[in-house]
Amino acid sequence: MKLPERVCFFLNRFFPKPNPSLDISPVEYAQMEYNWNKISFAHFEPHVKLEDARILEAGCGLGGGTLYYSELGCKSITGIDIDSNHIHLAHSYNRSSNANNTDFALSSLDALPFDDNTFDVIILRDVFEHIPRSTVAIALSECRRVLKENGRFCISFPPWSYIYASHLFEYISIPWCHLIFSSETLVSVLGSMNPHDRFGVLSEIEHFQELNRVSIKEFKNQIHDSQFKVVYFHLRMIMNQNLLSYIPFLNTYLTSRVIAVLSK
Repeated sequence: MKLPERVCFFLNRFFPKPNPSLDISPVEYAQMEYNWNKISFAHFEPHVKLEDARILEAGCGLGGGTLYYSELGCKSITGIDIDSNHIHLAHSYNRSSNANNTDFALSSLDALPFDDNTFDVIILRDVFEHIPRSTVAIALSECRRVLKENGRFCISFPPWSYIYASHLFEYISIPWCHLIFSSETLVSVLGSMNPHDRFGVLSEIEHFQELNRVSIKEFKNQIHDSQFKVVYFHLRMIMNQNLLSYIPFLNTYLTSRVIAVLSK
């Protein structure tokens, strides 16, 4: 074992896992998604009207968030995901919950199978960081195409500077481990831990490797280039301590979530 890997293993012993979600059922995970989306929507809600709206939820996962939004009076909500297992489980979860205004489709953001000006609201929660760098511009353009005039495009995601942006905290919970160690080291350490299979087709290692590592500055440039109008933009600090945002330089690394509401 190489020295960086030994150091990573050693340090990892001193940091508790912040949000363990191992060994749970798909239904339990969908219920977690329901709660996560409920928390996220509190930031969007002052700027978004869901009543009688047609909604697109990208990266719907197991359908928990889709169910939450379906209960807020929308006309319809379509959840899309690139993972066929996710779509199957999302269908099952929503049927068992008696949702009658939800639908799901296998699709990527860079080739949306919808007509122009279809949706009143598009929601991406914890999805933007998974869009390949090579297709970010295309994905934003596609979202703009299918969004109605004056519609709302809601985005919430952890920037690469976030303490747990590696998405590895169930295994490697060292703060900012992705900035301290190389990706090669983290992949090697994670692989030796025999990580469990997710509910989808990608492994834990593949989930880490697919992250686009977008910074706050890059995201600002990307939405500027996409010609969206900014309705609301907020950097949420760790533990919601907004005073931390006034600390130069450190505020970048203390931002837990980028929140944006855009308009066409």
